[in-house]
Amino acid sequence: MGTNARPLLRPDWVFQIARAVDVFVRSLAGAAAESSRLERFFTSLPPPERYLERWILGGIRDKLALSHGLIRRRRTRAERARQLLLDEYRTPWTLASLARAVGCNRTTLQEEFQTLTHTTVHQFLVQRRVSVAAHLLEESDLKVSGVSREVGYRSHSAFVRHFKRIRGVTLSTYRVSQDRRSAANRDRVPAERAPVLP
Repeated sequence: MGTNARPLLRPDWVFQIARAVDVFVRSLAGAAAESSRLERFFTSLPPPERYLERWILGGIRDKLALSHGLIRRRRTRAERARQLLLDEYRTPWTLASLARAVGCNRTTLQEEFQTLTHTTVHQFLVQRRVSVAAHLLEESDLKVSGVSREVGYRSHSAFVRHFKRIRGVTLSTYRVSQDRRSAANRDRVPAERAPVLP
């Protein structure tokens, strides 16, 4: 491996995912995980940036879904569409372009997608972008004004509205609150090791 080769995994991402999965699995406490709850959980996770991270997250999703009877042998069009929105959230997807990508018409995709996720394609994409933006505000030095472009928005003002509606605060307020939380966490000594992935 050359000196300029980038690592295949970010240790901080692995730790965050492991911790989140551990908390989620414990929260189920033997109860059945509905597909909508599983969707909300995966949409909220820090986004994978590298192929290996996407592969790991896909494996975790399949194991959780399989263990709760929520997976079928073959992915449906709606499942493929959901995965595209999760992985390629920067793409300026429309319902028509997403339907073409998975091989059906807009009406069929919208109906199947809503059955699977209990939300619309548009709202799912907005939620994903807001989740990634929150992660960027927490973990990067990217300027607040640049976050909307980074997650695929052409209109900064539209993104600001969506972020505030979903997170309840402005981007600047969110960053300040996360900076304070990070400073407090840095002062603490980790008490335990990262949980083991399922």
